[in-house]
Amino acid sequence: MMERDKRYADLPEKTRLFFENLHDEDITLLQDGLRMVRATQTVSKFVKWLIISLVGIFVATVGLAESIMKVMAWIRSPRG
Repeated sequence: MMERDKRYADLPEKTRLFFENLHDEDITLLQDGLRMVRATQTVSKFVKWLIISLVGIFVATVGLAESIMKVMAWIRSPRG
């Protein structure tokens, strides 16, 4: 018991009271909440890179189409 008291002695009083009043259901709820936050962060990173990739593909497609139109114009232009 003394080891546990020493371990939590550095914590602020408000934090110690919070931990002392936690029940098993509260701990389970906090763990589930942390898992949900981690999953949300992972999904948001994926969506961010998906959007960036789609914008890049769009810009590259527009640039390629413009280049193809220029080449076609050179080919069709009369020489002379």
